[in-house]
Amino acid sequence: DWLNKRNESLRFKAAEQTQRLNYGINKIEEQLSSLRFPPQAHPSSLQFHPFNNLLVVGLKGSISVHNVGQHGKDSSSSSINLQIPGSLQISALEFINSHEKALLVGGSDDGSIRIWRDWDGSNREAPSLVTA
Repeated sequence: DWLNKRNESLRFKAAEQTQRLNYGINKIEEQLSSLRFPPQAHPSSLQFHPFNNLLVVGLKGSISVHNVGQHGKDSSSSSINLQIPGSLQISALEFINSHEKALLVGGSDDGSIRIWRDWDGSNREAPSLVTA
């Protein structure tokens, strides 16, 4: 029940901020994070979690999860990497059941789709592949 209350509060705040932007009251000038990837990583897709301060980045051969709620700090120290067999390029990312215990879906350039649970590091379990 607390998740529903939190999510409702976040949706309300987002709607309020959108209205302020529409009327020119706010500016988007706050840098939340700075991420650097090696040149061979080739970031190809990004997905923000709708309710948590998490950014998921699809790379060549892995998916990287970053906590971007640390206001201006380099988030690479809090990253989680989900390794993918071979050197496949992640071309799409999406969340399933994002309002509660989200599953992460990643599509790659070979046409395969993988789904992970415990991908966000919120509990002590290692990320696990649900299906491929």
